[in-house]
Amino acid sequence: MAASTRLPLFPLDVVLFPGVPLPLHIFEPRYRQMLADVMADDHRFGLLPTDPNGRPPTGTIGCVGAVTETRMLPDGRSNLILTGIRRFVVRRYVVVERPYDVALIDEFSDELGTEPEADDVERLRALHIRHVELLGLVDALPAALPGGAGLIDAEALSFQAAATLHTDPIKRRLLETRSTEERVQTLLRLLPALVSSAEAAAAVQLKSQANGKGTHHPDVAT
Repeated sequence: MAASTRLPLFPLDVVLFPGVPLPLHIFEPRYRQMLADVMADDHRFGLLPTDPNGRPPTGTIGCVGAVTETRMLPDGRSNLILTGIRRFVVRRYVVVERPYDVALIDEFSDELGTEPEADDVERLRALHIRHVELLGLVDALPAALPGGAGLIDAEALSFQAAATLHTDPIKRRLLETRSTEERVQTLLRLLPALVSSAEAAAAVQLKSQANGKGTHHPDVAT
């Protein structure tokens, strides 16, 4: 087993998956300090769920992320893109003279022997591509996803597909599971209904636009 490593932690009730970019807005002074520290080091910190009783307990699972883009605002706040790298579990907290938490963490991947059947992987790939097309997220697809020799593997594909779900508890459960097969099967149960719903919404929008009654709604950043 690899030795535990130290990692700054950012508790936030948003699920980050390996290989998936996530926009964040940093405004609290303690996390401004954390961002300054990680940018002077390896650009990495961990995103994990908040806990109503205080700091997330040991055993909590999160995702290591790397800051791949950052924009400092004049008032000290920052907008950044955090790209997921690998999942981790909190082993213990360490004492540091910093306003944010730092913990010893162990990174992990899915367990060996949990690979899904190739046919199921291809079904998931097709559903995921169709889903992101309907959601207008085609630009967010990894270059290797649509086809060719560079296809991403089943574990990475399952994370990409899970990131398009809307329900955080389900996304959290999919992040925590260590079986690629289990994650793929869950997504194969969920995505067909989401694709059908997105297709129906797209058809209504196209009909409205054809009738000259479509209204453009700008994207809202949160």
